[in-house]
Amino acid sequence: MMTWQRFRQMQDEDITFHGRVESINRGGVLVTVQNLRGFVPSSHLTQSAQGEGVLGQDIPLKLLEVDEERQRLVLSNKRAVSDTQLAGFQVCFVVGMCVWWVFWVYVLIKCCCCE
Repeated sequence: MMTWQRFRQMQDEDITFHGRVESINRGGVLVTVQNLRGFVPSSHLTQSAQGEGVLGQDIPLKLLEVDEERQRLVLSNKRAVSDTQLAGFQVCFVVGMCVWWVFWVYVLIKCCCCE
């Protein structure tokens, strides 16, 4: 079982993890993460994590608030998803830049050899 100290560490390191949606209410969803219950406000849910279809599903999460004294975890699905998408974009950007670099090196070599 995760300790509160581990949750604080995960928050400090901005780690993405998964939690199972246990119930849905007007304000958001209740999730279970390592036998602890957490709350994801509706404002921190992506479109795909809303509605009855998500009940019982695992969704990616990041910690917003860890309060051991009040036994409270507040989580964000949007932050977890947007960070994952940003990481994918960064990889695509780097690969794209490498392709352009190789292309221009090829063009320069071809032009120098043609003279």
